[in-house]
Amino acid sequence: MWVVPVILNSIGINCLNKIYSKVAELLTSLENWKYQCEFDNSLILKRFLFEFLDAYLPLFYVAFYQMDITKLQSELLGLFLADEIRRVVVESVLPTVYHYVMYSSNKIIKKQSLLDKLLEEKHLEEYEYFDDYLEMITQFGYITLFASAYPLAALLAWIENLFEVWSDSYRLCYVTKRPNIVYRSNNMNKMWLLILNFMAWVGILTNTFLFAFTTEQMEEWFPDWYQHSANDDTAGFQEIKSGKGRYVVLVMFLIEHLIGIFAYLIHFLLDDHSSQTKDAISKRKFLLKQIQLLPKTHSSS
Repeated sequence: MWVVPVILNSIGINCLNKIYSKVAELLTSLENWKYQCEFDNSLILKRFLFEFLDAYLPLFYVAFYQMDITKLQSELLGLFLADEIRRVVVESVLPTVYHYVMYSSNKIIKKQSLLDKLLEEKHLEEYEYFDDYLEMITQFGYITLFASAYPLAALLAWIENLFEVWSDSYRLCYVTKRPNIVYRSNNMNKMWLLILNFMAWVGILTNTFLFAFTTEQMEEWFPDWYQHSANDDTAGFQEIKSGKGRYVVLVMFLIEHLIGIFAYLIHFLLDDHSSQTKDAISKRKFLLKQIQLLPKTHSSS
């Protein structure tokens, strides 16, 4: 019966996210930003902070306060699967059924001219990329923040993303208006990348804490630091011997710093772009500068 509260929790999370999305948009509009990219960045930050706490706070409570790895795994599996099933049903199944019913019931004329199709598309809903990005970031958080508790989440996410590619393409073609490809600023991409980097660094801290205190992995590595009961059949976290807690914290500290240094080296030693891509970017910047100089050169001559 653990599925019922998990499903109710997932429904509550989505309802709160829908409500706060309207509140965040209202608050951001009251800030009266000068540029659209500044407005978008502020809105992204507000929605991310709320949904970060909304989605992961119950898991943090189980992982770091109750320190119950079994309950954490069940909660994580339930929330992850409930969110994935909701996305597949809402973004794939329901639009497909609606589109099929509308055509089969002759509510939409099957033979339409190009103008009729364009007019019909004009009345469709706007494509909301915020929700898609936040869903991907939430999924990324389930995978990275609690990787040591449920490593199978990465495989489940990969399988679900295969359906996500099809559902998004179908939604863009038949359910919503075509997105405005021209409006995609670099600042938007940088904000999402900053959030992903933040999640990755926080994941190092959460997983090292889970390794040291919530799971039994540290106990398997250093059994002499823990008190073992006479009944070996008792499951759960064993208490740390008096005076050995400092060593557990030291090992956790060393592992966290080693992983952080390794991630730092990967981030700064490996280029994000290949040499061909860098050349193409430099060429594009050069051409843009030449275009900007053309009117001045023409007027001076």
